[in-house]
Amino acid sequence: MIGAVSRILIAGIKVVQQSSLVISSGLMAAFSWIGIKSGVLLSIVAPHLENQNVDTDIVLNSLSDFYTMTLVAIFVGMFSTNLYLFISQKVEQLTLQSSQSGTDK
Repeated sequence: MIGAVSRILIAGIKVVQQSSLVISSGLMAAFSWIGIKSGVLLSIVAPHLENQNVDTDIVLNSLSDFYTMTLVAIFVGMFSTNLYLFISQKVEQLTLQSSQSGTDK
């Protein structure tokens, strides 16, 4: 949620208006945290890591650090918020263009 709030503040949008976005981005970050800690992500990536001669034990041990996981969760929250804002802005632009072209005819 910290990443989502900071990204909304950077965009210049009122946080109160986007409270559902903050909550949903926080949930996405929590699910990413759970996915990494449970090893699901590693089991998906492990075959590719083994092809690159990377030891999966090193990856598992480095992801157990609390601060690293917190940083990943903040980045996921910022990314999901940024993705939503980008798509929302494009939809508004397309809607505005189509309404303007409809009134011009």
